[in-house]
Amino acid sequence: MKTYPNQYAIKIEKRVLRPGEFTSIDSNALFFAIRELSPSGLKLFLYLSNIPTGGVWHLSMAIVTAALNISTSSFHRAKKELLEVGLLEKTENGSFIFRQNIAENVKNE
Repeated sequence: MKTYPNQYAIKIEKRVLRPGEFTSIDSNALFFAIRELSPSGLKLFLYLSNIPTGGVWHLSMAIVTAALNISTSSFHRAKKELLEVGLLEKTENGSFIFRQNIAENVKNE
Protein backbone atom coordinates (compact mmCIF):
# COMPACT_ATOMS: atom_id res chain seq x y z
CA MET A 1 0.00 0.00 0.00
CA LYS A 2 1.49 3.33 -1.04
CA THR A 3 1.79 6.02 1.63
CA TYR A 4 1.90 9.80 1.39
CA PRO A 5 3.49 12.36 3.75
CA ASN A 6 1.21 13.64 6.53
CA GLN A 7 -1.56 11.18 5.64
CA TYR A 8 -2.76 7.94 7.17
CA ALA A 9 -3.22 4.93 4.95
CA ILE A 10 -6.42 3.21 6.01
CA LYS A 11 -7.64 0.03 4.37
CA ILE A 12 -11.41 -0.33 4.82
CA GLU A 13 -12.69 -3.85 5.34
CA LYS A 14 -16.39 -4.51 5.68
CA ARG A 15 -18.50 -7.60 5.34
CA VAL A 16 -20.81 -7.69 2.36
CA LEU A 17 -24.30 -6.80 3.50
CA ARG A 18 -27.51 -8.42 2.37
CA PRO A 19 -30.68 -6.40 1.74
CA GLY A 20 -32.14 -5.25 5.04
CA GLU A 21 -28.78 -5.32 6.86
CA PHE A 22 -27.74 -1.74 6.20
CA THR A 23 -28.73 1.83 6.92
CA SER A 24 -28.94 4.47 4.23
CA ILE A 25 -27.83 7.93 5.33
CA ASP A 26 -27.39 10.84 2.96
CA SER A 27 -23.73 11.87 3.25
CA ASN A 28 -24.60 15.60 3.52
CA ALA A 29 -27.02 14.82 6.35
CA LEU A 30 -24.44 12.64 8.09
CA PHE A 31 -21.69 15.27 7.98
CA PHE A 32 -24.19 17.95 9.03
CA ALA A 33 -25.14 15.80 12.04
CA ILE A 34 -21.49 15.12 12.92
CA ARG A 35 -20.70 18.85 12.84
CA GLU A 36 -23.83 20.20 14.51
CA LEU A 37 -24.98 17.63 17.09
CA SER A 38 -23.79 16.60 20.53
CA PRO A 39 -22.83 12.94 21.02
CA SER A 40 -26.33 12.10 22.31
CA GLY A 41 -27.91 14.08 19.47
CA LEU A 42 -25.80 12.16 16.96
CA LYS A 43 -26.79 8.85 18.56
CA LEU A 44 -30.48 9.75 18.26
CA PHE A 45 -29.97 10.91 14.66
CA LEU A 46 -28.32 7.58 13.78
CA TYR A 47 -31.03 5.61 15.61
CA LEU A 48 -33.81 7.41 13.73
CA SER A 49 -31.89 7.07 10.45
CA ASN A 50 -31.91 3.30 10.93
CA ILE A 51 -35.72 3.12 11.00
CA PRO A 52 -37.22 2.28 7.58
CA THR A 53 -38.86 5.17 5.73
CA GLY A 54 -42.63 5.33 5.59
CA GLY A 55 -45.38 4.66 8.04
CA VAL A 56 -45.56 5.82 11.62
CA TRP A 57 -43.34 4.23 14.24
CA HIS A 58 -44.24 4.24 17.92
CA LEU A 59 -41.01 4.46 19.88
CA SER A 60 -40.66 3.86 23.59
CA MET A 61 -38.30 6.25 25.33
CA ALA A 62 -37.19 3.35 27.57
CA ILE A 63 -36.23 1.23 24.55
CA VAL A 64 -34.45 4.11 22.78
CA THR A 65 -32.48 5.16 25.88
CA ALA A 66 -31.46 1.55 26.55
CA ALA A 67 -30.44 0.99 22.92
CA LEU A 68 -28.37 4.18 22.86
CA ASN A 69 -27.03 3.84 26.42
CA ILE A 70 -28.15 7.37 27.32
CA SER A 71 -30.13 8.76 30.25
CA THR A 72 -33.68 10.04 29.89
CA SER A 73 -32.42 13.61 30.37
CA SER A 74 -29.87 13.07 27.56
CA PHE A 75 -32.69 11.73 25.41
CA HIS A 76 -34.78 14.86 26.04
CA ARG A 77 -31.82 17.15 25.29
CA ALA A 78 -31.05 15.19 22.10
CA LYS A 79 -34.68 15.39 20.98
CA LYS A 80 -34.69 19.15 21.66
CA GLU A 81 -31.46 19.50 19.71
CA LEU A 82 -32.86 17.66 16.67
CA LEU A 83 -35.93 19.90 16.85
CA GLU A 84 -33.76 23.05 16.99
CA VAL A 85 -31.67 22.14 13.92
CA GLY A 86 -34.73 21.03 11.95
CA LEU A 87 -34.04 17.29 11.75
CA LEU A 88 -37.13 16.63 13.84
CA GLU A 89 -40.44 18.45 13.54
CA LYS A 90 -43.31 18.33 16.01
CA THR A 91 -46.72 18.20 14.36
CA GLU A 92 -49.95 19.80 15.57
CA ASN A 93 -51.20 16.47 16.94
CA GLY A 94 -48.05 15.99 19.06
CA SER A 95 -46.34 13.39 16.92
CA PHE A 96 -42.96 13.92 15.26
CA ILE A 97 -41.54 13.81 11.73
CA PHE A 98 -37.87 12.94 11.27
CA ARG A 99 -36.43 14.60 8.17
CA GLN A 100 -32.92 13.43 7.47
CA ASN A 101 -32.80 15.42 4.21
CA ILE A 102 -32.84 18.91 5.79
CA ALA A 103 -29.09 18.98 5.25
CA GLU A 104 -29.40 18.64 1.45
CA ASN A 105 -28.47 22.28 0.97
CA VAL A 106 -25.58 22.17 3.43
CA LYS A 107 -22.26 21.84 1.65
CA ASN A 108 -19.45 19.80 3.21
CA GLU A 109 -16.31 21.83 3.62
